[in-house]
Amino acid sequence: MSTINVYRKKAAKQVGSIGAGTFYFINLKHTDYKGSDMVEYVFNFKESEVLELTQEEVAPFEGLPAETLVEKYFPEMDDDDWDREANKLGFEFGGAAMDIMVAQKARKDGYKAIKYSDIELQVL
Repeated sequence: MSTINVYRKKAAKQVGSIGAGTFYFINLKHTDYKGSDMVEYVFNFKESEVLELTQEEVAPFEGLPAETLVEKYFPEMDDDDWDREANKLGFEFGGAAMDIMVAQKARKDGYKAIKYSDIELQVL
């Protein structure tokens, strides 16, 4: 069993209902928010339930670590494809579609969370 302590801004709404899961900061150094603005959450997962990515894998995608898996899972899609997919889902930009489709693929593969190095945890 793996315990992961994470943080989310107090006023942030839970976004899991859009299908992408909910994103949490693992390390506060990756946000401009102060500790007093954040709420701590604790998650327990079996190690096999967490898709873990290394710093080397996510470093090229600073600010958008989910794009690491976009290239792996959907190499044939370009920015225009993502924008079209986002529009179908009711969003303006492709980033939301990326988050949703990565989450769907990871769930299908049996994961309950994606850990982007020490940056973010995406709870599916």
